[in-house]
Amino acid sequence: MFVENEDNEEGEIFLYQFIEHEDDEIELLNIDDDDEFEAVSDAFDELMDSEEFDDMLDEDEEEEEE
Repeated sequence: MFVENEDNEEGEIFLYQFIEHEDDEIELLNIDDDDEFEAVSDAFDELMDSEEFDDMLDEDEEEEEE
């Protein structure tokens, strides 16, 4: 999966399973199950789409103010 960074260059995105243990330790694991990875990937895509939509709205509001 790729996403543009601040310099408008494509960068890789890595998706991991996130586990927080009782002692506030954090563990990142590879997602081995294809169905789980697809669900996480779809959720990430939706998040990015909503962020891009929010950015477009912010740009439109800024143009209206000028």
